[in-house]
Amino acid sequence: MPAPYEEYEGKAKKLPETMFVRRPVLENLLRKLLLGPSKASSNIHTITGSIRSLETVRDSNGARVNTVIIRQHDGGEIIINDPTLVAGTSP
Repeated sequence: MPAPYEEYEGKAKKLPETMFVRRPVLENLLRKLLLGPSKASSNIHTITGSIRSLETVRDSNGARVNTVIIRQHDGGEIIINDPTLVAGTSP
C-alpha cells in the first residue's frame, strides 16, 4: 500500500509514522508487552468473557465509551464504568 506523500507534503504536514502488521501478530505483541513477565502496569487486567454491551456518551471531544458490560462464562456480569481501554477478540 503506497504512502500518501502528496496529501501531506502539499499541506506542510509530516507523514504519520505507520506500521503495517497483521492482526494476529499485533494481538500477540500487545499481549506480550502489556501482560508479559515485565508487566507494564498493575492497572491492566484481563477478564475472560463476552462483551454484552457498550454504552456511549457524547461530550465536547466526541463520543466515548462510558460503560462496558461483560458476561462471564459462569453467567455472571461485570460492569466497568469509565474504562480507559477496552480490547476484545473474537474466537
